[in-house]
Amino acid sequence: MTRAVFVVSKQPYGAIEDGETRLTRLLLEAAAESCSVTAVVLAEHPANRTAPVDLVEVPKPPLRLGRLLLASSLRRRSLIHCRFAPRALVEALEIVAADVVVARRVYMAQAALDAGRTAPTDRLVVLVDVLESSVLRHRAFAALEARRTERDERRCLRAADEVAVLSAADADEVAGLAGRVPRTLELVLPPAERPAGLDDSVAVFVGDRANPANAHAFAELLAVWPSIVRAAPRARLLVAGRPAPRERTGAVAGVELLGFVDDLDALWRSAGVLLAPVRIGGGVRVKILDAARHGVPVVGSPEAVGGIDRYLPVSSQGPGADFTAEAVRLLTDPAERKRRGAALFEANRELDARGFVAGQLAGLLAPSADAA
Repeated sequence: MTRAVFVVSKQPYGAIEDGETRLTRLLLEAAAESCSVTAVVLAEHPANRTAPVDLVEVPKPPLRLGRLLLASSLRRRSLIHCRFAPRALVEALEIVAADVVVARRVYMAQAALDAGRTAPTDRLVVLVDVLESSVLRHRAFAALEARRTERDERRCLRAADEVAVLSAADADEVAGLAGRVPRTLELVLPPAERPAGLDDSVAVFVGDRANPANAHAFAELLAVWPSIVRAAPRARLLVAGRPAPRERTGAVAGVELLGFVDDLDALWRSAGVLLAPVRIGGGVRVKILDAARHGVPVVGSPEAVGGIDRYLPVSSQGPGADFTAEAVRLLTDPAERKRRGAALFEANRELDARGFVAGQLAGLLAPSADAA
C-alpha cells in the first residue's frame, strides 16, 4: 500500500472548524481509502478528537515579525515560505516514511523541499487550493511581496512530480507557474442527513470578510440587495462570518449580520438560496460545496462557481442585472427553488456514494501516476 504523507498548515482535527480544515479532512480521509496516510501537521493546538489517520504534530512557532523579516531577507524567500517551513517541520519530514509527499498548499511544499523529499527517492505532489500571490495582489502595499511569493510558488510547483488544482478555474494560472497542465481534483462533501426545506425566502452569504475576496463579494451583494428586495419584498439576507477589521455596515432593510456562526448546519437548514457574487481570488469555494451537500440552490458568479458546474448542477451569473434577476427568481418562486435544490442534493449524494473524491486521489497518489 502506498505510504502518503500530507504536509498540512493547520490542525484538521482540532477546535478550529473552517473551510480549510474541512477540505483537509476530506482529502486525508478520501486518500486513506487507498493509501496508508500520515498527516504531518504544523499545529497551533493539539487534536481534540480521534483522527482516522496517523498524525505527527509539529508545534507551530509563534509569529515573531522581526525574526521572520530577517529570515526572509537572509534566505531570499517570501514571508509565507519562511513562516511555514520552520526547522522542526523540516526535521519531522526528514524522518517520516513515505512513498509520496503531498503538500496541502503550495507554500507547504517548501518544508518538503528543504527536507529533500523529492525525486528520485520520493514523489512530491502539490495541491493548489489558492495561489497566495494572487491573494496578495488584492492587499494594499503588498505588490512586492506578491512578486516574491509568486517566484517561490513557481519554484515549488516546478520541483513537484505532480500538481493538482482544487478548482478548474485556477488551472491556467497554475499552468503558467508550473510549466505544465495541472490535474484537477473535483470535490464534493458528504451529504447532510436530510436536505434543507427551502420553505422561506431566506438568502445566505457565507464568508470571513477579513479575506479580501469575501469583503469584495459582500460589498457587491450589498450594492444589489436593494434591487433584490424591491422585487422580493419578503426576502431576508443572513450574513455569516466575521466582519472585516474596518467594516462599516449600517442598517440595511432585510439584512441580518450574524457574525461568526458555530453551527453552520443550522444556518444551511434555514436557507433558501446561497448568494455568492465573488469576483476576486481563487481556490475551491467551500460555501458552494456546502450548499450542494444541503441541497440549497446557488446564485453565484463565474469566479465563485469555478469548475464546480462541470460535475454539479450549479450555474453562474454575470454581474449586475443577471445576478439580481436569478436571485429574485429563486427567492420568489418556491417551486423552482425546491426543484433546483433537490437536483443539487441528489447529484452531490450520488457522487459521494460512488467514492468520487477517493477515486481521484487513488489515481493521483498511486505509483503509476508517474507515467500519467
